[in-house]
Amino acid sequence: MQANRAWESIKKNLELKLSKSEFKTWFSSASPMSFEDDKLVIAVDNEFTKEKINKEYRDAIKESIRELFIDGDGKDVEVVVSPNKKLNEERLVETRERGFNANTKKNNLPDSKYNFSNFIVGKSNEFAHAASRAVAISPGKVYNPLFIYGGVGLGKTHLMHSIGNYITSQNPEAKVYYCSSEQFTNDLINSLKKDRMAQFREKYRKLDALLIDDIQFIAGKESTQEEFFHTFNSLHQYSRQIVVSSDRPPQEIKNIEERLVSRFTWGLVADIKAPDYETRVAILKNKAEAEGITIPEDAINYIAEAIKSNIRELEGSLNRVVAKASLLGRDVDFDMIKEVFKGFMEDRAKKINKGKIIKTVSEFFGVPISDIESNKRKKEIAKARQISMYLLRDMLNLPFSSIGDSFGGRDHTTVMHSVNKIDSEVAFDKSLKFEIDQIRQNILK
Repeated sequence: MQANRAWESIKKNLELKLSKSEFKTWFSSASPMSFEDDKLVIAVDNEFTKEKINKEYRDAIKESIRELFIDGDGKDVEVVVSPNKKLNEERLVETRERGFNANTKKNNLPDSKYNFSNFIVGKSNEFAHAASRAVAISPGKVYNPLFIYGGVGLGKTHLMHSIGNYITSQNPEAKVYYCSSEQFTNDLINSLKKDRMAQFREKYRKLDALLIDDIQFIAGKESTQEEFFHTFNSLHQYSRQIVVSSDRPPQEIKNIEERLVSRFTWGLVADIKAPDYETRVAILKNKAEAEGITIPEDAINYIAEAIKSNIRELEGSLNRVVAKASLLGRDVDFDMIKEVFKGFMEDRAKKINKGKIIKTVSEFFGVPISDIESNKRKKEIAKARQISMYLLRDMLNLPFSSIGDSFGGRDHTTVMHSVNKIDSEVAFDKSLKFEIDQIRQNILK
């Protein structure tokens, strides 16, 4: 029983880390055999799945164990073929065909657990939510395409599935297809290899709604961009709804054709920001209710104050609490929350340090660290330096004098001026706020 409860908690955590198609393809039929001492043993249907999980998802499983269990550090993972199931060649072939693509219609229907009724609306996402509802009510007639952008774990995928589910609830015969841009690319490659391009085009161009997640990953892929361009045109010509998501606005996606960037802005571009405190509290309460657990108000407030980055991390933190309560047979109270979060906050603090913040800013803007820490006053260097100072203060709460020491011994008043300057500009400069949110997400990865 302990292995089953532990595996359910681990699966919930994995579901937050992986794409929906990855999770369904590789983990839907996996089951726990044991979870004792220093090892988790899970059983899968065939050798191919075993090899795939060992090669690509083993680290993700081990990371989930570390996050969920106090004694999880150092636990190993063993994947075995279930002794109760012989290798089924037909199923193996199907799995190979699907791979990461999950090409079957079943796997690419919108996920029924995501809908508008369980999407928590706040100031950070109300515009994207309203646009998504409008598109769902009148697909192909308003905001076509709808382009939703924002950082990781902020609710873009939830909205896309909500759109698809609403469309099919109103018209069960509607052909609605959800996939990631990587799935689209892999599907294209497989179709080219097998000389099945006619079927590929029939599949994608005869839809009533196409929902493509993480479109930024087609950057630099010329053949994919070419095929998506014609798919887009075909769907748009016949007023079929197109919804696209990305981690950045269209104009900021590098190595993508201008004609695609132009088409992404034909309809409506809507952004989602990190949730504010009130929205975080509402999300946690909704999640607790869905899990059927009662969490004291002060404990909810504590989590909402501690986790500010994204919804996925918020829900992951609550999963850790639920897992511990379930395994120990305890009620969730404020003391338990503090126990769980003590290790979590310490782990996060170890990952975030002065060097990582400056390095991440350097990589984001393409400005060498030596220039950021120098006295050079070139505009792009000064901007990277001021943002570095701002994030050191905001994320590590370092004294102004300590921050100054990292930038050539600048005095605390100079640092204070830089921090206050960025703080005030973020309030009205959407582009700057987006950049800082992206850098913050990169730091927390």
